Amino acid sequence: MWRLIAAIFASTFLSCSALAQVKHGEIFGYQVGEMLEAYERNQVKAELFGAPWVDRPIRNSAEEFDRLEVVVTPMSGTILGIRAIAEFEDVKSADNFANDMKTALRLRFGPNQFKHVWYSSLSQCREADSTKVCTVTPPENARFATRVSRYRLELYRYAGSANTGSSVHLEFGFDEDGPENQRYKLLLEQEEKEYREWLDVESVRGKKENLLTGID
Repeated sequence: MWRLIAAIFASTFLSCSALAQVKHGEIFGYQVGEMLEAYERNQVKAELFGAPWVDRPIRNSAEEFDRLEVVVTPMSGTILGIRAIAEFEDVKSADNFANDMKTALRLRFGPNQFKHVWYSSLSQCREADSTKVCTVTPPENARFATRVSRYRLELYRYAGSANTGSSVHLEFGFDEDGPENQRYKLLLEQEEKEYREWLDVESVRGKKENLLTGID
């Protein structure tokens, strides 16, 4: 089944026309560097570390994945990257999908351009009832990356845990060493500061409206 998915992926997204789009900064119908259509600031999601994003519906070109996240600057909605995510209940299924996807990408970009790096093992220890308990995270997470023109295309396979499951991410954006990436990083930093100020104003406005409910 995964081989079939990889073949479909290779014949659609990795076709010559699709590859031409990637070379010009477009993937799954989204153009890096442009403003996201129908963007609203209250759609933004964020984690403690990492750039903000908004969820967008899966389109036909990304149907192999379960969800699509568009990384944006929070004030203007300028697209910084696109992240397609496929989720699995176990590591083996995610591994099969990642390997087939990697094969399809290597067929398109060539074995010398699409390289992989395995993350190192992580060991965490804590004291429990006078006994040192250590849990080791195996090097199950993998990163495969290539550069296309001024952009980067990366495939991640995350092992996850018993609670979170496993996932495969296909991420696209400006090449991290390129001038565009540095310029948009500065834009992101500026807009994140403005966005925090905007949130503060909206929070105060909401509290004020609630306090004055029924007072005309």
